[in-house]
Amino acid sequence: MTIMWSEVKRGKKSLLILSFSLAAMLALCIALYPLIEMQMSMFEDMMGQMGSLGEMMEAESLMYATYIGYYGAECESLLGMGGMIYAAYLGASAVSKEIKMKSSEFLFSHPVSKTRILTEKILSSSLRIVILNVIIAIIALSVSAVMGEDFSVADFLLIHLALLIMQLEVLCLTFCVSSFFKSSGAGIGIAIGFGLYFLDVISALVEQVEFLKYITPFGYTHSMTIVADGGLDLVLIGLGILYGALALAASFILFKKRDLV
Repeated sequence: MTIMWSEVKRGKKSLLILSFSLAAMLALCIALYPLIEMQMSMFEDMMGQMGSLGEMMEAESLMYATYIGYYGAECESLLGMGGMIYAAYLGASAVSKEIKMKSSEFLFSHPVSKTRILTEKILSSSLRIVILNVIIAIIALSVSAVMGEDFSVADFLLIHLALLIMQLEVLCLTFCVSSFFKSSGAGIGIAIGFGLYFLDVISALVEQVEFLKYITPFGYTHSMTIVADGGLDLVLIGLGILYGALALAASFILFKKRDLV
């Protein structure tokens, strides 16, 4: 596991900066909840005067009626987007970066197989994503406890678990993309991540293309649905795991066939 730990150590500074930055923003959102809660009655009165538009907004406002709903919405926005970008960057740059920096020539000159190199790289990226989510979850849970908010820890953990699975799926998909490029494909990987996010937005807004939720990994991260159902959508998560596994299999096949230059 030398390659894996070397990758983790090389990226620990950026990992810690991102982890504590996202955790700090989420902690600030948690601290603002009492103020949001005080204003809820005013918002409800305003929506009652807005007719049909107010009815459309009411469903969204319901998530702010409880602390876990509010937390899920903010966590979904901050950790969902920030974690997705980080996962897409790690996946899309993992292999192409070695080709661009010529470090692959050093790796391949040693008695290690391409399969082992690729395996340790995906494990390294996965470990960093897990560390990111664990740090943020611990800080957010601690701040919530200090604030004295009453919420379901099970729902809290389910929200974070869904976001973690989403990030790992994005990692696998963009890792596959990395196998196609000899120069850094980080930009393309992040673009793919945003593309998957907008597919989820479209599927939520347009009923005719609701089937898109079976394609995008963001389909199973909606905190309002998780809290309402009291669990994760196992069908969507199962599809996500399948897509990730297929992407990884394609990565191994493509990477084993590619040359150094």
